[in-house]
Amino acid sequence: LLGMGQRAQEAGSFFEKARGIGEQHGLLGVQCGAALGMGQVEMSIGKEKEAELLFRQALELAPLTGQASSVYMIGTLEHLINTLFKRGAGVDELSPLIPRYQEAARAESIRRGQLCYE
Repeated sequence: LLGMGQRAQEAGSFFEKARGIGEQHGLLGVQCGAALGMGQVEMSIGKEKEAELLFRQALELAPLTGQASSVYMIGTLEHLINTLFKRGAGVDELSPLIPRYQEAARAESIRRGQLCYE
């Protein structure tokens, strides 16, 4: 879905509809996934600022999504960190995100029973 032109437009429309359904029914996971997907679409067409805002929205929702929160946190933080790198963000802006990513990855490993060390 994340190709250029028409495909990006179709993907964006899909994620906007999904976000609306999520908001209407209080489905935080759907809202988070839609914001993440919309951010990916914006990045694919070169709209980094818009993508960053959407990734930040997804990041706010991710901890509220229940059992899937670590999955949403990992995906959102990966995309947000990459976006910030692309725009040349400094260490001060990136530093708080790295431990959050590590914490989410560790939580997901524990949830899946794959953590081999403490």
